[in-house]
Amino acid sequence: MKKHLFQKSSVFLCAFLLLVTIAMTGCTSMPKRFTQDETFGEEVGYSIDNRTDTGFTLEVAVMRYSFTANPDKSIQEARETFVKVAQELAKRENRTIEQISKADLQVTLNRNAVDGVYLTYVIGKITYSKNP
Repeated sequence: MKKHLFQKSSVFLCAFLLLVTIAMTGCTSMPKRFTQDETFGEEVGYSIDNRTDTGFTLEVAVMRYSFTANPDKSIQEARETFVKVAQELAKRENRTIEQISKADLQVTLNRNAVDGVYLTYVIGKITYSKNP
Protein backbone atom coordinates (compact mmCIF):
# COMPACT_ATOMS: atom_id res chain seq x y z
CA MET A 1 0.00 0.00 0.00
CA LYS A 2 2.78 2.44 0.83
CA LYS A 3 4.52 1.74 -2.46
CA HIS A 4 1.35 2.64 -4.36
CA LEU A 5 1.02 5.98 -2.54
CA PHE A 6 4.68 6.74 -3.21
CA GLN A 7 4.19 6.13 -6.93
CA LYS A 8 1.21 8.50 -7.06
CA SER A 9 3.02 11.20 -5.14
CA SER A 10 6.03 10.86 -7.47
CA VAL A 11 3.79 11.39 -10.49
CA PHE A 12 2.21 14.43 -8.87
CA LEU A 13 5.61 15.78 -7.87
CA CYS A 14 6.95 15.39 -11.41
CA ALA A 15 3.85 17.08 -12.83
CA PHE A 16 4.15 19.91 -10.32
CA LEU A 17 7.85 20.45 -11.10
CA LEU A 18 7.11 20.45 -14.82
CA LEU A 19 4.40 23.10 -14.38
CA VAL A 20 6.67 25.25 -12.21
CA THR A 21 9.45 25.01 -14.79
CA ILE A 22 7.10 25.98 -17.60
CA ALA A 23 5.75 28.91 -15.57
CA MET A 24 9.24 30.18 -14.75
CA THR A 25 10.33 29.88 -18.37
CA GLY A 26 7.21 31.70 -19.53
CA CYS A 27 7.93 34.60 -17.20
CA THR A 28 11.38 35.12 -18.65
CA SER A 29 10.79 34.56 -22.34
CA MET A 30 10.36 37.31 -24.92
CA PRO A 31 6.66 38.13 -25.47
CA LYS A 32 5.45 36.89 -28.87
CA ARG A 33 4.38 40.34 -30.08
CA PHE A 34 8.03 41.34 -30.42
CA THR A 35 10.18 40.67 -33.47
CA GLN A 36 13.53 39.19 -32.62
CA ASP A 37 16.47 39.88 -34.88
CA GLU A 38 19.88 38.25 -34.58
CA THR A 39 21.44 41.67 -35.15
CA PHE A 40 20.30 42.73 -31.69
CA GLY A 41 20.70 39.40 -29.89
CA GLU A 42 18.20 36.99 -28.44
CA GLU A 43 17.53 39.13 -25.37
CA VAL A 44 16.16 42.04 -27.45
CA GLY A 45 12.85 42.29 -29.27
CA TYR A 46 11.07 45.18 -31.00
CA SER A 47 7.67 46.15 -32.29
CA ILE A 48 6.91 48.90 -34.81
CA ASP A 49 3.58 50.71 -34.89
CA ASN A 50 2.08 53.80 -36.55
CA ARG A 51 4.57 53.81 -39.44
CA THR A 52 4.34 56.99 -41.54
CA ASP A 53 6.59 58.90 -43.95
CA THR A 54 7.84 60.99 -41.03
CA GLY A 55 8.63 58.17 -38.59
CA PHE A 56 7.18 55.43 -36.46
CA THR A 57 6.45 54.38 -32.91
CA LEU A 58 8.93 51.86 -31.57
CA GLU A 59 8.67 49.56 -28.58
CA VAL A 60 11.75 47.64 -27.51
CA ALA A 61 11.87 44.86 -24.93
CA VAL A 62 15.19 43.97 -23.29
CA MET A 63 15.76 40.98 -21.02
CA ARG A 64 18.77 41.14 -18.70
CA TYR A 65 19.83 39.00 -15.78
CA SER A 66 20.86 40.83 -12.63
CA PHE A 67 22.09 39.08 -9.50
CA THR A 68 21.10 42.09 -7.40
CA ALA A 69 17.98 44.20 -7.77
CA ASN A 70 19.42 47.19 -9.64
CA PRO A 71 16.72 48.76 -11.83
CA ASP A 72 18.76 51.83 -12.79
CA LYS A 73 21.32 49.79 -14.73
CA SER A 74 18.60 47.85 -16.55
CA ILE A 75 16.75 51.03 -17.47
CA GLN A 76 19.91 52.70 -18.76
CA GLU A 77 20.86 49.65 -20.85
CA ALA A 78 17.32 49.39 -22.25
CA ARG A 79 17.32 53.07 -23.30
CA GLU A 80 20.69 52.64 -25.02
CA THR A 81 19.41 49.52 -26.77
CA PHE A 82 16.29 51.42 -27.86
CA VAL A 83 18.43 54.06 -29.59
CA LYS A 84 20.57 51.40 -31.33
CA VAL A 85 17.50 49.52 -32.55
CA ALA A 86 15.88 52.75 -33.81
CA GLN A 87 19.04 53.75 -35.69
CA GLU A 88 19.41 50.31 -37.27
CA LEU A 89 15.76 50.11 -38.34
CA ALA A 90 15.98 53.57 -39.93
CA LYS A 91 19.25 52.62 -41.64
CA ARG A 92 17.50 49.62 -43.22
CA GLU A 93 15.07 52.14 -44.77
CA ASN A 94 18.02 54.30 -45.94
CA ARG A 95 16.95 57.00 -43.51
CA THR A 96 18.41 58.72 -40.48
CA ILE A 97 16.57 59.75 -37.34
CA GLU A 98 16.32 62.87 -35.24
CA GLN A 99 18.08 62.80 -31.90
CA ILE A 100 16.08 60.86 -29.33
CA SER A 101 15.42 62.58 -26.02
CA LYS A 102 15.57 60.01 -23.25
CA ALA A 103 13.06 62.14 -21.33
CA ASP A 104 10.47 61.38 -24.04
CA LEU A 105 10.86 57.63 -23.67
CA GLN A 106 8.33 55.68 -21.64
CA VAL A 107 9.98 52.90 -19.61
CA THR A 108 8.28 49.99 -17.87
CA LEU A 109 10.31 47.55 -15.80
CA ASN A 110 9.42 44.08 -14.54
CA ARG A 111 11.71 41.82 -12.50
CA ASN A 112 11.20 38.13 -12.00
CA ALA A 113 12.41 37.62 -8.43
CA VAL A 114 12.74 33.87 -8.93
CA ASP A 115 15.35 33.96 -11.69
CA GLY A 116 16.60 37.57 -11.41
CA VAL A 117 15.68 38.59 -14.96
CA TYR A 118 14.56 42.14 -15.71
CA LEU A 119 12.23 42.63 -18.66
CA THR A 120 12.35 46.29 -19.57
CA TYR A 121 10.02 47.87 -22.12
CA VAL A 122 10.88 51.20 -23.77
CA ILE A 123 8.39 53.01 -26.01
CA GLY A 124 9.06 56.16 -28.01
CA LYS A 125 8.27 58.06 -31.18
CA ILE A 126 10.99 57.96 -33.85
CA THR A 127 11.12 60.88 -36.27
CA TYR A 128 13.08 60.68 -39.49
CA SER A 129 15.56 63.47 -40.21
CA LYS A 130 14.60 65.82 -43.00
CA ASN A 131 18.20 66.02 -44.16
CA PRO A 132 19.50 62.55 -44.99
